Amino acid sequence: MADNKFKRIYESYYSKYDNGLSDSRWAESEEIKNALTKIDFNRARLKKGGIPCMSDGRNVWIDTGDSHSVAIGQSGSKKSRNIVFPQTLINIKAGESMIVTDFKGEIFDLTSGYAKKMGYRIYVLNLRDPNHSDRWNPFYEPWRLLHEQHNIDGARELINDFIDDVFGEFSKVDRYWDDMAMRLGMGLCDVLLFCSDKEEATLKSLVYLRNAGLNMDAEGFLVDMTRDLRRDSYTYANLNSVFTTPERTRTCIVSTFDSKMRLFTAQPNITEIFSGCDFDIAKFGEQKTILYLITPDEKTTYAKLISTFIHQSYSILISHATASPERRLKKRVNFILDEFAQLPYIQDFPSAITAARSRNIRFTLFIQSMHQLKATYGDDAETILGNMGNTIFLNSRELPLLSRISELCGNDKYGNYLISPSRLQRLKNREKGEALIMIGSCYPFITRLADISEYDFRPSDYPDVPLPQRKKKSPLFDLDKLQKRFHWLLDPECRFEEPKRKEEPEEDDKNVEDDFDLQAELEKKFDQLFGSSDDEE
Repeated sequence: MADNKFKRIYESYYSKYDNGLSDSRWAESEEIKNALTKIDFNRARLKKGGIPCMSDGRNVWIDTGDSHSVAIGQSGSKKSRNIVFPQTLINIKAGESMIVTDFKGEIFDLTSGYAKKMGYRIYVLNLRDPNHSDRWNPFYEPWRLLHEQHNIDGARELINDFIDDVFGEFSKVDRYWDDMAMRLGMGLCDVLLFCSDKEEATLKSLVYLRNAGLNMDAEGFLVDMTRDLRRDSYTYANLNSVFTTPERTRTCIVSTFDSKMRLFTAQPNITEIFSGCDFDIAKFGEQKTILYLITPDEKTTYAKLISTFIHQSYSILISHATASPERRLKKRVNFILDEFAQLPYIQDFPSAITAARSRNIRFTLFIQSMHQLKATYGDDAETILGNMGNTIFLNSRELPLLSRISELCGNDKYGNYLISPSRLQRLKNREKGEALIMIGSCYPFITRLADISEYDFRPSDYPDVPLPQRKKKSPLFDLDKLQKRFHWLLDPECRFEEPKRKEEPEEDDKNVEDDFDLQAELEKKFDQLFGSSDDEE
């Protein structure tokens, strides 16, 4: 009886959705509006930011929750003008921090002046013009963890992630050389991190340490130093595995390492950008900050550096959020990643977006096609899209993607697609700003997104923010410190403190010590016990 009663309640509750063959329908406008938060774009300050899902140029309905979003549209579909520009400005009004990929520098030009007026800290990693860029050092946080918090495991985890990012493209024929080059890199990074000062722990110093300590045959003072390390040490395990191989093998390993690091050795200005630190990523979750990642979109030379930066950024932010009493960042950090599918594979990204929601970190991804995403992430592409609470579809000519969107929308009461792949191709996103949205558990809806020109916002009203001028050069690792601090590598559990100097005695103590003649007192005592010696007579 209880089962039948439950079945009747279940059928009664869901019967209003039963329309014969239909398993879906179009959402009503009010349903979508009720699921979102209405804001007045003209207001100077907002409580929360989010991605625009419906807009008339003044009234905007946004998702202020912690759901991630994906926007899909081919080149020319106005992703930037209809979504990225308004979203960035809305987040600035809400005082939320952001990390934005800005391939053409257009987002910086449009929004940086307004961000400055609103009291933001503004940073730029400019790979288009390295002389006008802030600096970011991938070794800054590992060095701080190691020397200031004595967290060896945390420091090595970040360094291993960095090496994985830089050396991540493995040969399909024989990955032995890539694996061994990674071990050489991990060993060299360990030496550098343990024995250098904070300003010296840089990519430039890593290249210098390799060039000074090893020749092409992998011979040099680093080899001799490794022999004296403890056999159970992490540094010894990595370096010795390379140095004990036959000569020709060692030469190939070093050559593979050099080829992986060529991006940093061949372009000094790029190396300088990644050999200093002008900002602390952990502070993004405490103070309103915006960082623009400006990089060429016509070539993929620097794309790996962007992926590396994004990887370490969210790793640091998640770590700091987890360590806080609330287990989340005080200030929300938004990753707005344009052309996401064109970036190289980002380590642990599928699991990171799962963990990010509860840490007050939110991702908005912009992709052109499913084919690009699957080519980079394989089966993980489904995991990534499955964690996107909001989907905004603008346009595409990719048939598998069109079929996927049609299937997600469901069928009408006749069993046909609610919207066919053919109809999806004909959304008037360029002319009218049309887009298909799937928000949370709502039914699909054809929305309108206003162009940035329709908003009451003129960038000319705000003073231009000049690009940073990079003048300072980072120092190289002083190799003399390697000898002085070698004991830090011998004992991996040491506290990384310089030996304390013996305190100088005070002036009064010096006088007492000078007046006291130990030798004379001993001779006097000897004479008392045994009489005067013959020498004295």
